[in-house]
This record gives sequence, structure tokens and C-alpha cells, in this order.
Amino acid sequence: MKPSPSTSMSFYGLTVSYTSGAGFAFSFDPYSFALQVGIYLLMQLLSCEEQEAYLQMKRGADLCHYVGSYCSSKLLGYCLIRKESHCCFNSRLARIIQEQGRPQLGKSWGSAQNPSCGGFTPEEFQRLDFGAMDLSAFIHEVMQNAKVPNSSVVDALVKKQTGIIDDKVKGYFQQ
Repeated sequence: MKPSPSTSMSFYGLTVSYTSGAGFAFSFDPYSFALQVGIYLLMQLLSCEEQEAYLQMKRGADLCHYVGSYCSSKLLGYCLIRKESHCCFNSRLARIIQEQGRPQLGKSWGSAQNPSCGGFTPEEFQRLDFGAMDLSAFIHEVMQNAKVPNSSVVDALVKKQTGIIDDKVKGYFQQ
């Protein structure tokens, strides 16, 4: 006698199986269902919101200044949720200027619960002493990413442009 083909599929504690002799059979396992629901809830609790993911990308690009952390939710004197505050900027240079310019002007970052991330007014910007700022991290980054052509590339470009100019000058005088 030949064995009858069978197949089954299970998810969230519900199992559906089929055998050619018996047909469809359904079963439910409440423990598997509870485990799946628990895993789903844990994933929801541990997942980031869109705003948090965006902040993490900016932090990874070194665009943010850490202001501090604070307890945003307490229960019986125990901190349940701790949050961090950051001020993020459009470029690393803007962050560096803010980090080094604020102490010059006596301007604070505010508190962790109330960060002060605003930019400088034109008057404040004019008072900054850029000579006293250490921009070496920014300069190093620019130099790493700068594409300086080698001499053969420059020579080829000069010869090409010289040829184009020669052709235009000759064409002008031949008219």
C-alpha cells in the first residue's frame, strides 16, 4: 500500500493539515498562540518609532550634540522610561560651530527636558571668534573626501582645453 501524501501549515497556534485519505484537519495550540502573541508584543515594544530611527541616522552621521538624559516616566520613585536629548544640525560644520561657538557667547544648550537647539542670530554669529575654534575634524574630513587629480589628468585637461581654444581662435580669424 502506498502512503498518502500529506501537508501541513502552522501559524499563531493554528495548524491546518491535509492528507489525501482523511482530508483537512484543524487543530489549535493555545501555548503556541500565547508565545506568538508575546513575541509580537515584545517586538512592538522594542521597535523604534520613525522619529527615533531618523535621530539615530543623524547621530550616526555625527550631526548631533548630546544635551543630556532625563526620566520621562516614574512609578513609585522608580524611573520607567529614560529619554535622551540631542540637538541635530544639517552638517558637521554647523554642529562644530555650535559646539565651539556657544561657550564663546555664554549660550547654553538648555536642559535635557528643554533643549535649546536654536541657531545663532546674525549679531551672535558676527561675535564668534573663528580663529579660536578647532576646525581640524572638519578639515580632516574635507581633505579625506577631496578628489585631487594627479598631474597626468590635469595635463590632459589642459591640452584638451588648449585644443578647443586654438580651434575657436582659428575659426574666428578664418571667417
